[in-house]
This record gives sequence, C-alpha cells and structure tokens, in this order.
Amino acid sequence: QPAHRRRHPVQSGAGQVEVSYQVSDFTTLAISAVGAGGQLGPNLDGTTSKYKRSRFYTTSPAFQFTEIALDTSGGYSIFKDGELTGLRAYKFEVTQKFTTSVEAKASYTHLRSSQSLNGSYNQFYGWWKGRSSTVIGDEWNLITDWRPFAQFMVTAKAAIFLPGRGYRFLQDAEYGSAIREYSLYVSQKF
Repeated sequence: QPAHRRRHPVQSGAGQVEVSYQVSDFTTLAISAVGAGGQLGPNLDGTTSKYKRSRFYTTSPAFQFTEIALDTSGGYSIFKDGELTGLRAYKFEVTQKFTTSVEAKASYTHLRSSQSLNGSYNQFYGWWKGRSSTVIGDEWNLITDWRPFAQFMVTAKAAIFLPGRGYRFLQDAEYGSAIREYSLYVSQKF
C-alpha cells in the first residue's frame, strides 16, 4: 500500500494566541503568535518527512495568518493548506477605521522554524553557503477595505516577504531578495 494511503498516527500539536487593545473607537493594536511542533523540511537523509508522527496540519486547510507565508486566500503561498509543522510566527497588527466605510490593517510578521534546517541535499543553497538559520523571514502586509454600500466591498491588499537564511535553506533558493503580492477583490453579497 502506498504511503499516502496508509494510516499514520500523529503526535503533534499547535497553538495560537492573540491579545488586542482598543486604543480608541477607531484604532486597535494586536499581537499574536502561532506555532506547531515537529520538523520543518525533509529528513536528514533527504527523504520526505510528510508522514512522520510529528507532522502537523490544521484540520481545515483554510488557515490564514499572513498574506504570503501562511496563506490560503489565493496568490502565492509558502506554507499552504494549513501546514504549520515546525513553524513559529509572531505578528504585530494595527487596525485603523478612517470612516464608517473605510478600514485599513497594517501588520508585521516574523517567522522562524523550531530548529535549524539541514541543507545537505540542496543543489543551490546548502551547507557550503554558511551556517543554517531558524529565521524563515519577515512579512509586511497592508489591507484596505472600502464598503461603499452595505453588501458591496472592495478590498486592496499589498504584501512583501523578505526571506531569511532559513527560507533559503528550506526552499533551496539562492537568488531573490523579496516576494511581493498585490491583489484587488470586489465582492457583492446577495
């Protein structure tokens, strides 16, 4: 029976916490963190760690914490389908209401792995580039919602992810200094 068809017991867990403070009727500050146990990346021998007991996936693949790194809303995503194994993410967010119909959110997120990544089997970015790091990278997000009518909304999003050495070891990526994503959504509820 192939590995993806066999039953694999899971011995892992995850957590998420958020603390927010409403500065005024229009401004809210929030700090949050999310993380899961397990090993990020492949095994030391280069084989997949997808079926290890320490792997953690959220029960719903619609988990979203940022716009690029931990995202399921569409566009580019580094860790997709609710995969949190071996990750720690820390976020600071400011929400500002400008009018009754315009609201903006700005956030900064720092991502780390729970352990240094092994680049022994990498082709482009491995041990010969120096020591590995637990820093996956930093992400900045800006989201603006405009609601001109009660059931109609326009959302503009801009995000940039600045990779750290841990990301380069994980993805075997030698070049590139940033990942950018811009999107515009128009929604009408009936």
